[in-house]
Order: sequence, then structure tokens, then C-alpha cells
Amino acid sequence: MNSNDIARLMMKKLKERQGEDLLAYDISTASLGADVLVIATGRNTRHASALADELAELGRDSGLTLASREGRASGGWILLDFESIIVNVLDPQNRDYYALERLWKEYPLLDESSQY
Repeated sequence: MNSNDIARLMMKKLKERQGEDLLAYDISTASLGADVLVIATGRNTRHASALADELAELGRDSGLTLASREGRASGGWILLDFESIIVNVLDPQNRDYYALERLWKEYPLLDESSQY
């Protein structure tokens, strides 16, 4: 499975677990080394933490290595770095404040991202 396929599985899992405002960008042309950037919102900090935990497990089960996990639920923003896939799970306040989609708007959405 490639990065895009795993990112699609992550988006599906996020949708099943009521993640909100789901976006996946194809950032393979950026100089970051990652192929996909996933952004999701949890209903609150506890929900965001649970979503991040589920994605960490899904990534491991898919053969990815979790190179880094930054942030805590109490901080409202959790970043999972799987090297080829970067996942940001935020609570609603941090999602509104940081508006990450503004920073990445020049990159195309992963082809099936709009279905989530």
C-alpha cells in the first residue's frame, strides 16, 4: 500500500469516528519529504486525542513507523509524523485559530478527500 492508500484509510477511520472538517492534501511536490498531509478536527480535546490514538494504531498496522508524536490532548493539537504522512488532529478552537488549510491551499486535495 502506498501513502495515498493509507491516507484514504485514515480518512475513512476519521469519518467513522466522527472526525470533522477532514482534509487530505497531496504535498508530494513540497520539499518536506512527506506525500500527504491530513487535517482533522475532534469535537473536543478528548475526542481529538482518541482520534489521534486510532490513527497511530492504524498507521502501525499499515506498516508505517510513527517517527514522532507531538502535542497532547490538553494542548488541543496533536501531530503524528509517519514520515510519508503527516497528520494534524485539532480541537475546534485550535482548528479555527491556526486555520492550517490556509497554509496548504496551493496544494491539491487528495483525489478522494472531497468525499469525506
